[in-house]
Amino acid sequence: MNRAAADAIAKAVLYEGYVLYPYRASALKNRQRFLFGSIYPRSWADASGGSERWWCQTECLLRGDANTRATLHVRFLQMLERRDASGTWHESIEHDLPIASNTFAELVTPVPREFEVPGGTETIDGVVRTRVALTGKLTLAAVPLGQGIYRLRARVENTSTSGQLERDAAMVRAFASLHLLIGIEHGHVLSLADPPDALRGEAERCDNVGLWPILVGPQSSDDTVLASPIILEDHPATAPESRGDFFDATEMDEMLALRVLTLTDAEKDEVRATDPRARAMLERTENLTEAQLLNLHGARRDSRAPPGSTLARGSRVRLRPRRRSDIMDVVLAGREATVESVQRDFENRVHVAVTIDDDPGKDLGAQGLPGHRFFFDLEEVEPL
Repeated sequence: MNRAAADAIAKAVLYEGYVLYPYRASALKNRQRFLFGSIYPRSWADASGGSERWWCQTECLLRGDANTRATLHVRFLQMLERRDASGTWHESIEHDLPIASNTFAELVTPVPREFEVPGGTETIDGVVRTRVALTGKLTLAAVPLGQGIYRLRARVENTSTSGQLERDAAMVRAFASLHLLIGIEHGHVLSLADPPDALRGEAERCDNVGLWPILVGPQSSDDTVLASPIILEDHPATAPESRGDFFDATEMDEMLALRVLTLTDAEKDEVRATDPRARAMLERTENLTEAQLLNLHGARRDSRAPPGSTLARGSRVRLRPRRRSDIMDVVLAGREATVESVQRDFENRVHVAVTIDDDPGKDLGAQGLPGHRFFFDLEEVEPL
């Protein structure tokens, strides 16, 4: 299992929504904790009328044989109740449980595994922390589809005992932000987002409920799956400029950092008292250097050109716009230019950023960027 690459992404999933800006317990959005992918006791889920789940499931396709081995970790937050003079708050304990490691020969017959997390109460300096014992069940199975293809299924259930619950009582009995890490030995995971054409029908029949499996690790790796309650693309990565999690990975670090820095002293004191993780986030943000803060403003990521292409930064090209969609395509046709970068967009299309050789404004940029850049598709530039 490629744990080093998977852990950073899994951690962001684990704490997504844990405590939200302005990170104070008194803020309305933080009075009722909501975390993606929480699996509750069945009595609460049934009483919710279907809006909450007591089980979740992921399925993915693999190439392998009877000796292929799947190792599975169940990861989640266990919420505990903290009571002190200021009131009640839900803190959390992070769990990473290695539940199963079986060959596909063993998994042809579904393998159920029960697991539990102990409860207890501790009092330190007048602060009382109470957590409830949790129990769960994981069922892992490998269904042979023929020609060395298997469908791997993992289902997790919250089997914790409970009666009629209020929401806060249900929260401390939940597997909060539950997700799975699956490592494969002697086999290859197939992308559900981009399966081989011959297996597209089988990929569409995979039944994912509350979890979505993606490949994690380097682009060429296919041995580790993150089954996440948040739908991500294969091989996601965290930005190297980020100094740490703001518990809202869908927002920009720069925006949240600036907002944190504008909190009043009284608001910051409340943040520190709300939660240890919120306090650590606040202190980390206050200690950002000017250079670190400027790095959050944005980054240009150059992509290697596709195989067979000789384009790279500094390459000389002649522009041959094909679409002629605006006046610049007409004006720049036939001009000589220099490649500044080769970039890939969110739709996986490759673009070439160039500066025009005789552009008097090309050197008027700031922070090392050219003053004028123009973007073209690969087929619109002719190497010189």
